Amino acid sequence: MDKFQFINGEAEFTEELLLKWLGKNVKRLRIKYGISREHVADYLGMSIDTFRGIERGEVFVDSYDLFKLSKVLCVSTDTLLRDPEKIDVGAESKASKIQEMTVVAEELSVEGLKYLIRQLKNIEAQQLKDEPLKRTSKKFPWKEDNHD
Repeated sequence: MDKFQFINGEAEFTEELLLKWLGKNVKRLRIKYGISREHVADYLGMSIDTFRGIERGEVFVDSYDLFKLSKVLCVSTDTLLRDPEKIDVGAESKASKIQEMTVVAEELSVEGLKYLIRQLKNIEAQQLKDEPLKRTSKKFPWKEDNHD
């Protein structure tokens, strides 16, 4: 497969290559964030088989689905369409932390939501200072007993 086709003397990426890159990036980020195929397929309003086709680089994605993929995976649409060899998935750590908290937020109590707001404010402050994120090993750090 050629990476480029030449139109009027200028190199352009082929659709086939972009679909392949998109598929690899979606699968790698989905696995990194621990998001199931079922969750993403449901979010996009498509069957799991169609979503598998996206991950294999066989199914065309319209601009709206590309936008939704970028939101659920906490990356830009540009990142999804880049050469996977040139993307450092580890560099997405701040987005990963936000994604992790967003997923947890769906099942939180009032105390949990207050904790989440504090954590988001901490992330914002750390981004301004360009500091690394601090993680906790507790499943529900806002609870005192933490036996969940």
